[in-house]
Amino acid sequence: MDIWMIVYLIYLFVISIWNAFAGGIRMTTGKTWDKIVGVSAILMAILGMGYAFCLMMGVSSIYAAYLMIAPIVGIGLIITADSWYIYKETKSVWVLLLAIYNTVVTLWNLVLMFKILKDVKWEDVAKIGAGGTAVAFGLSNTEALLLSLAIAAIVAIIVAWIGRKLSNDGDVEARKIPDGYKHGASS
Repeated sequence: MDIWMIVYLIYLFVISIWNAFAGGIRMTTGKTWDKIVGVSAILMAILGMGYAFCLMMGVSSIYAAYLMIAPIVGIGLIITADSWYIYKETKSVWVLLLAIYNTVVTLWNLVLMFKILKDVKWEDVAKIGAGGTAVAFGLSNTEALLLSLAIAAIVAIIVAWIGRKLSNDGDVEARKIPDGYKHGASS
């Protein structure tokens, strides 16, 4: 594994932990939209960490990306729209930077999705999933993908729960978190 892959994996884990934490905080308000964004952030955390675990276990990156990219783009659009809404409300420089980051990443993921869907046939992806063995544990690509997502889900749910507890279970006034952290996840 080269240094850039290690940096990419660290990036995926850091962003995913942040998304889970921010998602837990967002779910503490009573508003429906905040709950949608909170769930979206937690799902993004699961997909991001799941993809990182897949890469670490040797799952075919094209197989994992093919199955995960559409949900990532959809969830990213929700998070990006929310970031721009929060910027409009707060006019915070930090929220603006977060909204710009989310926009760039969502556009990148959108381009990547179209490239993957254009260049890779489902039949080839299905063959990769059914055959071949991921490097770790002698699992098939599909088994390793499911294990990766399960581990990521457990981690994301624990981190989201911590975010919820640190936000005093919805007592927005009692939060001592700066505005830039109170809102938003990263796509």
